[in-house]
Amino acid sequence: QPFSEGGGTDKWLRAIVPFLEKYLGGDVTIVVTHMKGESGTLGANEFATRDPDGLTLLVSSGSNALPYVLGQEKVQYDFADFSGIIGSPVGGVIYTSPNTGITGMADLCNSDAELIFGGIAATGLDMVPLVAFDLMGLEFTPDMTYDGRSAAREAFVQGATNLDLQTTPGYLQNVQPFTYNLVEAGASVPLFTFGVLDADGNISDDPVFAEMPNIQEAIEICGGSTSGPEFEAFKAAFTAGFGAQKNLW
Repeated sequence: QPFSEGGGTDKWLRAIVPFLEKYLGGDVTIVVTHMKGESGTLGANEFATRDPDGLTLLVSSGSNALPYVLGQEKVQYDFADFSGIIGSPVGGVIYTSPNTGITGMADLCNSDAELIFGGIAATGLDMVPLVAFDLMGLEFTPDMTYDGRSAAREAFVQGATNLDLQTTPGYLQNVQPFTYNLVEAGASVPLFTFGVLDADGNISDDPVFAEMPNIQEAIEICGGSTSGPEFEAFKAAFTAGFGAQKNLW
């Protein structure tokens, strides 16, 4: 597992491990190990370059897919060489701190608050919200110094950032409302979801968070364009990052 413990990828993997063990049979035990570093590239490279033993699996996320699509030199893995086992779209939520004075999307579009977004890598999954923020016309400071979503979430809780992304598994378990009770305690303001791709390849509402605007609607609320080359570039990053966000190889 190429990311830190407690993040969305870790939650997704641990949710399916009992089913893998059950249906593999023969008293199979799956041990989850973490090899974080280089925005998830380190662990994926290790999986790709080790001698195959038939006993090792890799879970990947959009943070692995986008550097691969971009052809970054640090990427030593090729998904075409892997055997896919499970793939699923996984959404996410952008939320902010009430200390910003923001209570919803309309406030975000017109906010004068000093917004600080905590992320992992501008060329990983964070590319999707970063480009979306640009299309919205937001003024914000990106802080790409965190080694995983859980670390970025801790920074939000401690007040080092005030704009955060959590994928759906991490958001449901760690933000709404169990671990930190951020939403119930009024310490978090959900803004928009990333939505899902429908059968025609269009961005539609996330069924998990149907009451929130999806990322395309959020861009439109702020007066941003959802046509033209900039939006098509954004949509390509969205498709690579969220279309099949978690995969087991």
